[in-house]
Amino acid sequence: MFHKFRHNGEHQIRLKRLNNKSRPRSTTLINIDETGNLSRTKKTDANYIMVAVKVNDRDAYADIARDYLQAHPDFKEELSYQKAYKDRSSIITQAAPYIDDIVFVTAYMPLYPKGPTGPKIHKALAEELDKDLHLDDGNRYFVMIDQNESIIKDNVVKGIFGPKSRQNVQCVVLPSSEFYELQTNDFIVGAIRKELNGFNSSEVLLTGKEPKGRMVRIR
Repeated sequence: MFHKFRHNGEHQIRLKRLNNKSRPRSTTLINIDETGNLSRTKKTDANYIMVAVKVNDRDAYADIARDYLQAHPDFKEELSYQKAYKDRSSIITQAAPYIDDIVFVTAYMPLYPKGPTGPKIHKALAEELDKDLHLDDGNRYFVMIDQNESIIKDNVVKGIFGPKSRQNVQCVVLPSSEFYELQTNDFIVGAIRKELNGFNSSEVLLTGKEPKGRMVRIR
């Protein structure tokens, strides 16, 4: 069961920087995001997590965030798990039919860490997540990585998922503020973070999937 990991605009979203030919409909979309704090204190979460969500209908998945923002004109910020706290369950339930798989890896962060640096943690988690996704199966994949401050400084994650030797995988790092797919995805990532950090959340069950995950030791 998943709980065992706790203790150890337009109708169709169009990418601003990529045309339709670069992401054909036969391609599986994978959204990747990280959550947690690399400098853990008593007030921050114990786990640093990297999550990958395989999506079977990217337009419908993106439309969840787009439609929410259109229906809530007073909501002036990008849609996120933290900000739309009253509607989390509804958004996750809407996203469920468009999710094929959820895979995550997590590292336990010591208090006031003095050990591995951010790039080392990113690299270790990305390498393990890449193994679990089996992207070398010959199918075509489009990987969207949510851009955040640590990812901007550390490009190692993109390098692992989208090396030049992989002809079947296209990988980009993009800001969630500009792409509805990533805003919808934030609710799945947020639910997993809440569950792994011991808040007894049932939101992750609303996806209809049992996320596959494991602990990664950072050396």
